[in-house]
Amino acid sequence: MKSSIETRLSDRMLAVAGMVGSCGLSVMKEKNTFSVADIGCDHAFISIYLVEKGIADRVIAMDVNEGPLLSAGENIRKYGLADRIVTRLSNGFEKLLPGETDAAVIAGMGGYLILDILKNAACLTKGYKLVLSPQSDLFEVRKYLVKNSFFIRDEELIKDSGKYYNIIYAEFMGEDDMAAGTDAVDIKSDLLRLKYGGCLIDKKHPVLMEYLSLRVEAVKKIISEMDKKGSSDGAKKRRSEIEEELHELTELLKVMGTESW
Repeated sequence: MKSSIETRLSDRMLAVAGMVGSCGLSVMKEKNTFSVADIGCDHAFISIYLVEKGIADRVIAMDVNEGPLLSAGENIRKYGLADRIVTRLSNGFEKLLPGETDAAVIAGMGGYLILDILKNAACLTKGYKLVLSPQSDLFEVRKYLVKNSFFIRDEELIKDSGKYYNIIYAEFMGEDDMAAGTDAVDIKSDLLRLKYGGCLIDKKHPVLMEYLSLRVEAVKKIISEMDKKGSSDGAKKRRSEIEEELHELTELLKVMGTESW
């Protein structure tokens, strides 16, 4: 039976919390405590869950707006966790001190907003963990991480209420290791891993296979519809791009051990 806080979290957010748990296990191998910054905490339900379930010892729930923080504070007190969860008005990582937490979770935002937050995260130190769940622009987020000294340690993909959500676990390797996240053998392979998630490809993730297969069918329908229309220069260029995507998808499915249909 779910606890009262679990009922307030979607399957996606529960999966995010699970990935934070993976970060915690890594940190706990080196120290006896694990603290988390919840960036854009909203009502602090994920913060409360992390502490209530013993995933984190301490959480700093942060938001750029006062309204959500007031609501977060009320919820934290309701669950009797005011001694372990503090709220802080902050634009991203702005008010977080270096070493104050071991990890941060950023979920429920667009990819470019997450990138803006990361670009201003001056407090991050070597070994700092991130759990990110962008709602868009996954390629850009992964590319930024790889180019800015983060190693993508794991990734999860879940389907919640008919939509697909990615959850990325990355670790900051230090500014002296600018190629920390690159592990592909060639440019084409690297681009595919950035686009679809290298960890998901390596794991032959069943939800990724499902997503790719559905995308294949959608692309085939687009091509079929294009065949019924004219062949202007613009249409020819678009068809070429779509056909390239279809080839990319089918080849990736073969690599992952299944044929498209």
